[in-house]
Order: sequence, then structure tokens, then C-alpha cells
Amino acid sequence: MRLILTALALGLTSGFSSYERKEGCPELYSRGVLELEFNPAFLHVDEYADGQALTITSFFNLQEVVFTPPPPFPPPPPTFDFFSPDLVARAMLDADASFPYTVDPVPVEVLTEPTGPTVPKWPNEAELAPAGVFPFEALVVCQGFLNPGARPGRISVINMATHEEQNISGGGDWFYHRVVYLDMDGDGDDDVVTVRSNWPAGPPDANTRGELVWFRNPGTDAFPWEETVLVSAPAIGPWPAAPDIFLQAADLNGDGTEEIVATSFFGSEITLYGAAGGGWAATDAHNIRSATISDGRGRPFGIEIVDLDLDGKLDVLATNHQQDNCPAFPESIAGAVYAIAQPAGDLFADAWTTTILFDGIFPQPSVAGARSSRLAPGKAKAFYPSRAQEADPSTRPCIVVGGDEAGKVWILTPVEGPVTGDLEYEDHVIFDINVKFGDTCKTQTDVRPGVTISTLGAVETRYDRTGADGVTEIFIPVFEGKAIYVYSFRAEGEPVECLPDETLGCTECGSPGPP
Repeated sequence: MRLILTALALGLTSGFSSYERKEGCPELYSRGVLELEFNPAFLHVDEYADGQALTITSFFNLQEVVFTPPPPFPPPPPTFDFFSPDLVARAMLDADASFPYTVDPVPVEVLTEPTGPTVPKWPNEAELAPAGVFPFEALVVCQGFLNPGARPGRISVINMATHEEQNISGGGDWFYHRVVYLDMDGDGDDDVVTVRSNWPAGPPDANTRGELVWFRNPGTDAFPWEETVLVSAPAIGPWPAAPDIFLQAADLNGDGTEEIVATSFFGSEITLYGAAGGGWAATDAHNIRSATISDGRGRPFGIEIVDLDLDGKLDVLATNHQQDNCPAFPESIAGAVYAIAQPAGDLFADAWTTTILFDGIFPQPSVAGARSSRLAPGKAKAFYPSRAQEADPSTRPCIVVGGDEAGKVWILTPVEGPVTGDLEYEDHVIFDINVKFGDTCKTQTDVRPGVTISTLGAVETRYDRTGADGVTEIFIPVFEGKAIYVYSFRAEGEPVECLPDETLGCTECGSPGPP
């Protein structure tokens, strides 16, 4: 069953010529707000057979319930809340028009079932699979987080023609965040490669592990797929950290075989994995190559592989995910965005170089009595403001950073310098939940006391035209606010003002005392 909703696209009028943008502030314009009936978490722009769409995952959706008894039973009982089913949806876009497009309201289609065995369980990344991986158009959804024994995650596949859902990963108490596609057995079909964890909701134990695993594509519509574990390691102990949350793949040294870069969120490391001499088809748990390329930078969250300094070599763009550094949750390492550059020599034998691009990020202070700290930042993504700039070989990419529970979005713009080898950036706050919604560590939703509008989902970008005149639109999901704000580099709409980068003090959210 599919549920078709409508989302109000609130456009903003132009005519703000009197505004003077601060020096260095990116020339952005507000294009409106996509209002939803659920919390937007992770976003991807996908090219479906029936058009371009913004794929959205959602969890922790609190619903308000009011029971009114029949007369003569006064007074009405109190309002209470419950968690509605997690979901995956898509909002249709126009590949050749700026937001809010010609259709208002924007149609939003819920792609998952609200009941039954295929109900999503904490859906993370959901993205359309490349053509040819499946014998049908397929949306792949990675699911689960913490306590997988009670809420087992899975990698599910939604057939976009029939809307039936299948499970690639079979059983097991694991959760999954993202997949990549590589031909791991040399049969010509791309297989599904991922990392996974069974980290519990409480403290880990001797059975807590992280794994790098791939699922063999059978070349048919049979499910589940056969799995092969390449790396399996305890999550705690005096050994290399276990891969667990995020991964990317790219041919880093130009030898024709992709390497895999994976994070150990719980082990605070980023690890490079490589095939044995005969390629991935000749690689197993005994001969897979590995090297730690980053540690001591906190809990790594998002990674992207991109040439940031135009030296012809791919870098790893990474973020960590750190606590608020208030008394209840002290933190020795601030949230940061950083680049990890490969060595001139051997990828696995020589040291990689880390450059901090943006530092000092802290989440909004945690609410008094919270069992865990808020965390920040979220993912970072490299982008160009326009297709023309991307086509210019002398132009370095910008970076957009989602703050997660910091409640901000930053754009990092390259500082002019050498054509190659430079990694200096200026940071600009383009969005702040506290400005849009008020003091959000005290501003609560209308569903349940204590639930505040304080979190941003994963920021996404796209070009608003398919031709050479395309410029970038930025989609900013406000999780508890049930809305996606849309900014554009096209000079239409209300100019976006760069904001002060201010962090609230610990006592402002009820945490005890100064840090």
C-alpha cells in the first residue's frame, strides 16, 4: 500500500534588494519550505523512472492522541503520545525548475508499509540502486540502530514497480547505515558491500562486534543474498577498531580496483581496506589489506571521497560526532570537519595526513537529566555552487556541513590560494534552528513535553537545471520541525543572511554549571 500525501511548498517572494550581504557570505537565496507530516532524517536526490525525487527517511515520529469518552464521563482524560511507524518517502522534484516548482503542494509518496513485517525500523540511508544491480528499479533502505536484538535492522529492497519489499541481509541482530556497490566476485554483477554493528543500547559486552561484509548478487530476483564477512572484530579491546557505521569506495591509487574506506564510530578510527593481489574476487578474511588512516579525532560520522585540493589525488572528507562538553558529558575533542590526504607512496604502508578544515563545533547543550549527550556535527558534503564552476578545473569545491544536534548549517568556502595543494576554508553559518524556531533547547514541540526542535537531518544538494546553467539548491531537513528548508544559489527569492556562530552555554538548557 502506498500513501500519497501533499506537502505545502511555501515560496518566498523576491524584492529584498536593500539587504547588504556580509563580505564573504555565500550568495544564497531562500526558495521556501517543504512542510511534512513526519520527521525528515536522511535525504538523497534520486533519478527515478518517473522523474527526479527527494528520497526521505523518517523515524521517532511522535503522534498526539486524544481520547474523548462518551457522556457522562467528564472530564476528558489527558492527551498522550505514541511512536507512529518509521517510514521512507519521496517528494517529487522538477529536474529543470527551481523550488517550489510548478506543482504546489508538492506530492509526497510514502513508499513503506505502516504495519506488518516490512515496517521500517529506524531507516537510515535510502537511495536508488544503480541500474542493473537488480532486475527492477530498486530503492535500497539501510535500517536499524542500537539494541538490534530488540529491533533488528536489515537491508531492504523496495521494487518501485510493484512496491513489494524484500530483505537482502537475511536475519541476525545487526544494524546497517549505508551500502556501496562493487563486483566482489568477478561475475560482472555489482554486489552490495556494507559495514554493520550490533552495539546495544547500553554498555557493550564481549559479543559486541563490527563487521565489513558483502552480499552476493545472484543475478535474479531471489532473496536474501548470500553473505561473506571480510572483517569481524570485537567492538572493545586492545585491537584495531571494528568497522561499524559508514563507508565509501573509490579507486584511490588508479590501479583499476576500488578501495573501501570505513568508519569505526564506536572505536574512533577510520580504516582503509584493500583487495589482495588478485582483486576482490581473490580476497577473503585472511588476506584483506587494511590500514588505519585516522584516529584520535573522536567518533567519525560521515565520510566522502573527493579531491579537495585539486592535486589529482582523492581525499577523504570526514566529520566526527562529539558531545556537548558540559559537566555531565565532558568532551576533550570538539566536533570538526577534516580532510585526510593519501600519502605519496604506498596507501597501506605510509602515513596519511589529516588537515582540520573547521573546528570547535559543539551541539546544543543537553537537557538536564538526559541519559546521553546531544552530538554534532552531522555529515559534510562537497559541492559546487554551479555546473559552470564544477567544469572549471581551477575551482575547488565548497563544503556544506549539517550540524545535527548543533542545529546549524555551515558552508565552507575555499580561501583563494594556489591552484593545487591548498586546503584553507572560511566558514559561514547559513542556517540556525535558534533563529528559525527560537531558543530550541527550551522550545518544545506540541506533542510531548521535553521534545525540542533541536536537530537537523542530513543536508542534501542538487543542480536545479539539467543544462549548463544549473545552480545548486540546498535541502536542509529540520527533524522535529517536520520541514525541509530550501536555499539556492540562483538569485531569486529572499537573500540569506550569514549568522553569528554562537554556542549556548551549558546552563541555558538546564545542564548544571559552566563547562
